[in-house]
Amino acid sequence: MFHKIMVPLDGSPDSEAALEPARYMAKTTGAGLLLVRVTGIPDEADVTPVLPIPLESLAREQVRCEKFLIQRAKPLDEAGFKVTWKALPYSDDPAEQLVAAAGDYSIDLIVLTSHRRRGLERAVLGSVAEKLARLSPCPVLIVGQQPTLLDQTKKDV
Repeated sequence: MFHKIMVPLDGSPDSEAALEPARYMAKTTGAGLLLVRVTGIPDEADVTPVLPIPLESLAREQVRCEKFLIQRAKPLDEAGFKVTWKALPYSDDPAEQLVAAAGDYSIDLIVLTSHRRRGLERAVLGSVAEKLARLSPCPVLIVGQQPTLLDQTKKDV
């Protein structure tokens, strides 16, 4: 059924919640895993609306993304999964970048988490998961994050 499963990771611990269901799907179907991360704006970059991001800063960020992906891929490889990784180039629209990668790498399923943004934060930052689900050439499994103590407290009030 599935031959290649893509797992987008953004570097946050929450995004890694997608790894367990992706492992399960890969194990039950024999699919390979492709871990991806869209290179972000480097922390040290002096970003202004009129100046481009220095290429050296983007190159350093690309290397950081690659190291991150290698660290996440290693335990999967050691557990016997067919796993590859790809640090995707910087984009101001990560969802579009992920849609393109899904097509380029013949992905059958995308598994990712949602940051559960609401209200103004969602309006300003958008939802990569939602846009990806709308534009993807393959099925998208959006995994909920584990509830935090703060989330639990909000429910109890």
